[in-house]
Amino acid sequence: MARKIKITAIRWLDSVGPDGWRDFDQLGKTIEKGMTPILTLGFVVDEGKDYVIVAATVQFLDGSSLSPMCIPKKCIIERKIWGYEDWFGELEKDD
Repeated sequence: MARKIKITAIRWLDSVGPDGWRDFDQLGKTIEKGMTPILTLGFVVDEGKDYVIVAATVQFLDGSSLSPMCIPKKCIIERKIWGYEDWFGELEKDD
């Protein structure tokens, strides 16, 4: 049985917070400087209405992953998706 695996590239805005104590009136300027787009590449291991979970490495036979990253969809600027078979052909899983 072939497993439907998606490969994705996601540009998104990560959350940011300053280290140490800051005056309230300085926070906005500090936060705005830190909000830069992040690029995440990997395998889509789960997806819901409000999130996408992308893993750097997957083990297809047992369905496990390494280094999953949960990205809120509201933070996504741009996303590209490819099917695994677009790059590597069909992947067979033993039942």
